[in-house]
Amino acid sequence: MGMRTVRPGLVLTAAGVLVMVLAAVVASRYTPFWFDPDEGCALLGRCPGPTRDVVLGATWVLEWAGLGVVLLGLVRTGLHLRTVPAPPVPRPLPAWAQAAAGVLLGMLVCVVLGWFVLVAVLLSAPAVPAGLCLYWLAQAAAVTALDRHVGPAHRSALSAWSAGLAVSALAVAALVATAVLAGSVRALPVVGGAALALGLLVRRAWAWRAGLAPPGGGPWSTAGAAAAVLATTGAVLLLGDRADQPPGAEPPPELAAAAHPPPARPPAPREPVDAEPAPVDAPPACTPDELTWGATGWDAAMGTRAVTIVATSRADHPCHVDGFAEIVIAQGGRPLQLVAQPGAPTGPEVPPAARVGLAPGDAAGFPLVWKGYGAAADEDSPQELTVILPGGGSSAVPLGAAPAPFDLVDGGSVRIGPWQPVRQAVRPH
Repeated sequence: MGMRTVRPGLVLTAAGVLVMVLAAVVASRYTPFWFDPDEGCALLGRCPGPTRDVVLGATWVLEWAGLGVVLLGLVRTGLHLRTVPAPPVPRPLPAWAQAAAGVLLGMLVCVVLGWFVLVAVLLSAPAVPAGLCLYWLAQAAAVTALDRHVGPAHRSALSAWSAGLAVSALAVAALVATAVLAGSVRALPVVGGAALALGLLVRRAWAWRAGLAPPGGGPWSTAGAAAAVLATTGAVLLLGDRADQPPGAEPPPELAAAAHPPPARPPAPREPVDAEPAPVDAPPACTPDELTWGATGWDAAMGTRAVTIVATSRADHPCHVDGFAEIVIAQGGRPLQLVAQPGAPTGPEVPPAARVGLAPGDAAGFPLVWKGYGAAADEDSPQELTVILPGGGSSAVPLGAAPAPFDLVDGGSVRIGPWQPVRQAVRPH
């Protein structure tokens, strides 16, 4: 009888989740693939039809409507559970053991279910609420099961069920804040486990005040377990941050100087030529008004993004580009605060600066490589890329139809590669 009463709430919840998932799948067909600079998603033949904005707007409405149905189903389930007695706890654990179990459960859920949220982020923006909702509900079920077996007693089944939802919501909020504010993916399992453990300890303290906590559930043991969780989490995150710190986040003097290469940086074979009285065939440096700029070869793999910035000579005489260019990426009229420094496309090592001579119509380019922030970055505000040559001249680079192809936020890091010849040039207009 009880299951029949609960079933309508479960059906409503499942129906709401299904609506959200279907809306996310529909939205993916009308969403440009990552780093597709064309309005019509020409790289993959996606974004069909002229009603893209209408369809995407409708999918957002369906996402929020589906979430409303999910919440309605949860309320319906809760109204029934308030009259159902809570089952006895078979094996209550002390505070420290329950905290450890919460950490392990949170990390396991993050590792297993985090992939679904990652797929949602890459699928489309409307898919993010669907992924987070699925994560929240699945984790809440796991938390409720753990709490019923090893946690303090509950007055009713509603108390156990609502505690699982609340603790899971706390952990999801902590994960979202970490991804958006810190931009760290590796820290998510640690943060998720710590948030889950702290939520369970808060629930334990509440049970102690109500006289329901098992032995070992007093305020001091609970506070000590919470302090241990916080201290351990902080230490792990600090060590991980130092180990994973992007090279040059605090650039040493030699890297800072590489942005404006010193005289010793140019290739050795050319140095004697430049040191001698200038020969007749030594081309001058290209000036900004002698170059036409473009961006090509947008690529993404395993969270790493890349694009090649190409400069085509429109001068009527030979010229050259050398050293490392500087870049400024502005979004919404404000420059992003980025760590942009010389680096190889495949690693943090700094390659030697190169000089590339350009005959009229020839082209040279340099790669930009960065770790993408996905949906955490602003996908709508238009971006502008400015390239600054070692001589000080600056040029704006057209980025294509996509408003924000660089999924970067303040604090992001960009590696700037050396100049290389480009055979297929972006011809000047």
